[in-house]
Amino acid sequence: RITSKSAGRRNNHSKRWQNAVADQVDHGKREALLMVSSTSWTPDEDFSILLDAMVRYDGRAASHAALPCVLLFVTGKGPLKEYYLQKIDRLELSHVAIRTVWLEPDDYPRLLGCADLGVSLHASSSGVDLPMKVVDMFGAQTPVAALGYPCLAEEMVVDGKNGVVFESSEELCERLEAMLADDWQGLRGMQRYVRGQSDRGYERWEEAWQRVARGVILGG
Repeated sequence: RITSKSAGRRNNHSKRWQNAVADQVDHGKREALLMVSSTSWTPDEDFSILLDAMVRYDGRAASHAALPCVLLFVTGKGPLKEYYLQKIDRLELSHVAIRTVWLEPDDYPRLLGCADLGVSLHASSSGVDLPMKVVDMFGAQTPVAALGYPCLAEEMVVDGKNGVVFESSEELCERLEAMLADDWQGLRGMQRYVRGQSDRGYERWEEAWQRVARGVILGG
């Protein structure tokens, strides 16, 4: 049976997601990394980055027994979904299983809460907007691997703290390997950090206004 290093913070819902794809990977006695990505399946999000990273990781896991299998769930609807489903069907993976799902509102936060790691492929055309999917993942106490752009790194994902930032499929694969080295120490540290931030609570708008903007805008 596939188990997870984060099982201590999960509930019975995690077994549902694991069992859904457990027969699709050659896991043996390995642990499994449960990943989730939410996408709109549009040209704004290049999903091929994640697929290419999973192909690379599958090859690495085949030759490195210490690496876990990956169970990747992808949520969302959009115009390019069928195109990518066909690409997924053609992949020959033995240590990575990919399943697309459309969830009821109550199930989405449960899946996020069960995941070891979230993935965001949001690429900002303006360079100043922030992906709400990352907010959802942090709200579920799940660290995030995010496609990087300046605003994201400055405002949301603190690389090495609450997640990692990547620029390419090669880098995403490398960051995954690094997080999972030494008995998942890198990822576990990020999970502790995200849980600690959630327990302390995030700074509210009024608090940030008083601390940062009020004096600049109003003076005094």
